[in-house]
Amino acid sequence: MIISDNYGSCPSGQCFNKDEICDTDSKNCIEGSCGCQAKYGKCIEIKCEKGIGKCLEGQCCSKKGYCSNISGYCSIGNKCQPQYGGL
Repeated sequence: MIISDNYGSCPSGQCFNKDEICDTDSKNCIEGSCGCQAKYGKCIEIKCEKGIGKCLEGQCCSKKGYCSNISGYCSIGNKCQPQYGGL
């Protein structure tokens, strides 16, 4: 199912992935990575930090404790937590 401003949002519990289709696969629905677009469906926020765990490969742990692959979050200057995930 293709979704956009003209067609609405994904069904409940699905995300709008980088390929611009509704998806239920959790690896395609991570907030801040993989192109999940929260405007059209549910994205999953993956937490990281002491007592919670590490990010997936290719992601960093932001200063607020969320996994991402967005370069603005992934630098020591932005207080990325490299011990819980680094690019």
